[in-house]
Amino acid sequence: MKKKLSHFFSLLIVTILFVNCSGDNQVEEQPEEVVDDGKVLIESLIAEFAKVGVDGGIPSGLQVVKTLTQGDDIQTAIDEVAATGGGVVVLKSGQYPVYTTLNLKSNVVLRGENKDDVVINSLIRSYWSQGKKNTINFDAVSYAGLENLTINYKVEGFEPKDRETWLTGYWCGECFENDPDGQTDLYVRQVALTSSAKNCWVTDCKILNSGTDPILVAGEHNTLKGNYIDRCFNKGGSGNGYYDIRGKYNLIMSETIKRIRHLAIQQGASYNVISDCYIEGDVNFHNGDKGRNLVEKTEIYLPTWHGWDIFGTGAAEYGHKPPGDDNILVNNITNYKNEGPRYANPNTIYSFKGFGKPVITKYTLPESGKFY
Repeated sequence: MKKKLSHFFSLLIVTILFVNCSGDNQVEEQPEEVVDDGKVLIESLIAEFAKVGVDGGIPSGLQVVKTLTQGDDIQTAIDEVAATGGGVVVLKSGQYPVYTTLNLKSNVVLRGENKDDVVINSLIRSYWSQGKKNTINFDAVSYAGLENLTINYKVEGFEPKDRETWLTGYWCGECFENDPDGQTDLYVRQVALTSSAKNCWVTDCKILNSGTDPILVAGEHNTLKGNYIDRCFNKGGSGNGYYDIRGKYNLIMSETIKRIRHLAIQQGASYNVISDCYIEGDVNFHNGDKGRNLVEKTEIYLPTWHGWDIFGTGAAEYGHKPPGDDNILVNNITNYKNEGPRYANPNTIYSFKGFGKPVITKYTLPESGKFY
């Protein structure tokens, strides 16, 4: 009897061991963690960023067709040159008052002989209820250019509210208001490249004292390079005072930008490159960009009298949409209100994950050390 019981318990133990080792209770071997170094993404971004700006570059050697002096009608000259197939309209040194929007035409370049001495003075006025007007408009055009001149928004006896330098004073509430000192008719943008502007350019110009936005870039494959942008009157809410980037495959390079509200990347912007610029202000992924924009090798100094971060976003409570995926911030030099750098670790790639501050990615730099 004892032998039978002993044999029974031996079989029971073996059975239990067999059941506990069955497939349902096995601990599966865990795969090794895969760290995405972003190589595939980075290679695809580099390939796309190589396409930005005017296809084939800004054309050189264009023929001068008309030369204007102070008092000549600029729009008439643009229209006449366009009718003959295009070319360059040169403005000799002088002051050129403008009372209505100048509409550039395809294959026509408006060029000053000296950007310091050729001044287009915009005297256009518009109330908020009328919508923004433009001093110079690129609409439904291609291969049109604006070169080597100054565009000044002229308001007699009155200047924009701001501070002298990025280090002057502290938060300035009145600097970021609309309708300064009761001036309600200054809602005029200096330069607009609309969504139908393609392969156009603005180079080596001064854009000063804008009524509201100094520039809108809503088209495709446009180049903005070497321009000096400073000051605007309306810098309050509702989208005023922006260097406003909305298009795609645009190149913004070697720009100097001061005393505006935001450099804004928003409303569908994608595959735009901001490189080698100097900005006294913030770069704001403001409202629903589509991602894959690049900010690289740019100096960004946030004024002590501003209220934003070096890189920022909009916010849901204001009805904004979050930034898109795979925006790249890399190798920029920054200083936040003279307190030191932010988001500026060398050879570190930053991006956004929704609203808020940039985050450090695990991506590694391309072998060249740059994206563009």
